[in-house]
Amino acid sequence: MQAVAQGWLVLQLSNSPFWLGVDGFMATSPGLVLTLAGGVFADLVDRRKLLIYSQVIAGFSALTLGALVVTHVVQIWMILCLSFVTGCCMSIAGPSYLALVFDLVDREDLANAIALNSTQFQLSRVLGPVAA
Repeated sequence: MQAVAQGWLVLQLSNSPFWLGVDGFMATSPGLVLTLAGGVFADLVDRRKLLIYSQVIAGFSALTLGALVVTHVVQIWMILCLSFVTGCCMSIAGPSYLALVFDLVDREDLANAIALNSTQFQLSRVLGPVAA
């Protein structure tokens, strides 16, 4: 939902498909490097705390963007920076989120838990933009 609304905001401010593409790149480019680091972090630190901290930072990023929009001071570079921060959080938290499934269920329920987790991810990718 945030990605759709944020993309719409970028398009309204810039009226440029280029900046819309740059925003998408800024949100996903941290995944090229940080997902590997996130896997290491998932093995070294408490996964639950890592998820909490990354979600808090991503939440503050979203609140900051909301405050910038409400106060009418938002600019494209601000959105790009916040997209990068959110992308970093999601890249670091992703492996921990997936690894947490193994900590939560017994071995005989693991296949069902992985399938349910995958279904939840795919549904959120479909229903989030529809709700936006």
